[in-house]
Amino acid sequence: TGTSANGCTGTDVVMVTINTPAISAGSNVTICSGSCTPLFASGGVTYVWSPSTGLSCISCPNPTACPPGSTTYTVTGTDANGCTNMAFVTVTISAFPTITITGNSFVCIGFCTALTASGGTTYSWSTGATTASITICPTAPTSYTVVGANAIGCTNTNSVSVSVSGVITPNILTTTFA
Repeated sequence: TGTSANGCTGTDVVMVTINTPAISAGSNVTICSGSCTPLFASGGVTYVWSPSTGLSCISCPNPTACPPGSTTYTVTGTDANGCTNMAFVTVTISAFPTITITGNSFVCIGFCTALTASGGTTYSWSTGATTASITICPTAPTSYTVVGANAIGCTNTNSVSVSVSGVITPNILTTTFA
């Protein structure tokens, strides 16, 4: 409202719009140690990521993240009006599974034994089997390897050597009594 020197008044209205861009940093992700993942920012025209640790580019909308440990990244996005907002995404580093093999490491020739892997959610044996337990009937000393993966696909390997003993022929001694 304004008043002139003669005492006349007039009113005008102006609308002020608060513009906050809807910046997104994408979904949280879990990766294996030593792996990388792309990050995806949207909702702005320019972006700045922090911290810079493990990022391929801090001013790209879609940098590649190779963090040395679990990290929460912040992206600050700016829209065409110069307004800014922030979003967050966490990259969690998954440990490799510890794969163990239980079972006999010795078998007599002509016999079979079971080997069982644990510590993962899926398995792949050197025999081609994809189950946790396998039955083996070796005829010579043999090494068996299993690759186990956890729920997100991180893998680890373990092996066991199985020895084989030949057929034992009993020797019966006889004694003659006079």
